[in-house]
Amino acid sequence: MKWNEAFNQTLKDFGISAKWLSQESGISEVFISQFRKGRKDATTGVLAQLLEPLPLEAKKQFFGLLLGTVPQPEYLFEEVLESLPKEKKKKLAIQLVESIAREPELMSTSS
Repeated sequence: MKWNEAFNQTLKDFGISAKWLSQESGISEVFISQFRKGRKDATTGVLAQLLEPLPLEAKKQFFGLLLGTVPQPEYLFEEVLESLPKEKKKKLAIQLVESIAREPELMSTSS
């Protein structure tokens, strides 16, 4: 996976917006958007600035995607979901909805 693809996937998976990341990192939203789309390259210094404000789990995912050690979350979820019996799927669905309802909206998902 390319650097920009891993970065874009990580931001999507963690619901991190370019606006929030720009405010936290000091890197412009325009550059972040262009990097995510593969239109601009990031130096190691800029990449470090972009990664610094991310939660630890997001950083782990980013590097895992680059190294190929992290399965794509949607594939992993689909595999697990398919293996569960119907009653377990229902229980999981209820737990997911309850978990989402308890979480505050901290970051916008728009980019």
